[in-house]
This record gives sequence, C-alpha cells and structure tokens, in this order.
Amino acid sequence: MGISGLATADLKKFSDNAPARITLDLYSSITALGSQHSLSRFRASVFNAEVRMSHWIGIGKNFVNIYCGNISYRFTEDDLRELFGAHGTVSDANVIIDRDTGRSKGFGFVEMPSDDEANAAIQAIDGQEHGGRQLRVNEARPREPRR
Repeated sequence: MGISGLATADLKKFSDNAPARITLDLYSSITALGSQHSLSRFRASVFNAEVRMSHWIGIGKNFVNIYCGNISYRFTEDDLRELFGAHGTVSDANVIIDRDTGRSKGFGFVEMPSDDEANAAIQAIDGQEHGGRQLRVNEARPREPRR
C-alpha cells in the first residue's frame, strides 16, 4: 500500500466519528507529506490524533503537560519525544516555533498520560545539560489569556 492509500485509510478511520479539529489535523498531516515528512512521522501524527481525540471527548484520563525550557535551538520534537520517552509514554511533543523567523523559541511542551511517569521524567530531566544548555523542566502552568 502506498502512502496515499495509507493516508486515505487513516483519514477514513477517523473522519466518520472524529471531531472536526482532529479531522483537520489529519488532513494537514496528509497534505504535508513530502520530502520533509516520513511515513513513520505520519503514523505518529495519526496516533497522536487518536490519543487527543479520546482525551478531547472525555475517554481516558487527563494528560500531564510538561514545560521544557532552555532547550537548544536545534532541538526537534523528535528529540523531545526521545528524551522524555526514556521515562514513560509520550503522547505529544511540541517545540514552539517563532512564526516570523521559523526558528525555535528555545522551549517546548510534552504531554504524558501517566502522573507517575511525568513526575519521574521531570525529576530526572530538570537540570540536565543538553546541547550545552541546562534544561528547565516542570509541570506546565495554564496559558494566560492574551491581551
């Protein structure tokens, strides 16, 4: 089965029952497939969409959102996923990108479904040095409203 066959099958899997946001996320992932995205990255996107959908509609438990600051500007989402994955299941990882420059802002967020794994990851990673920088890791605070 080719990539387009997989994408169509995965989109069909979610599109019948998924909230519009999840369907849109999957469509964006499908259309973004190209030289910069691999099939494994797309499969991870589908998994994340499935996990987020179950969380969004109230199936399953809440996720722990973890802030990871002072990361190298070269740190990727895969790097975050790998770093935190050593301590448990990572349901999502995002490096925050400046929309004007397209560069990392030097921080990101990781979601983990287990409180115990998240706390273990925070304790183990906070203060570690990566890429010449000492990481600052803690449970994320709720986002403040914009003015």
